[in-house]
Amino acid sequence: MFTLAMRVREGSITDEEIRALVSFTLQQGGIAYAEQAMTDYASRAMQEISELAGRSPLIAESLSRYTQFVLGRDV
Repeated sequence: MFTLAMRVREGSITDEEIRALVSFTLQQGGIAYAEQAMTDYASRAMQEISELAGRSPLIAESLSRYTQFVLGRDV
């Protein structure tokens, strides 16, 4: 798998190899782990944003919407 990961980095990986990496990642729980980490970081970000809202409501609203957009993406 390390060799395939290096090929991703080089940009020389095939679609079949990408499918193999995705399958391996799913089997090992990597996707679930990444989703949980993303949720945790987003929660922390939303706490910081809520503190900013009193000082800069427009910026806080923009950051909040962006965070929600990133959470809702399906990659």
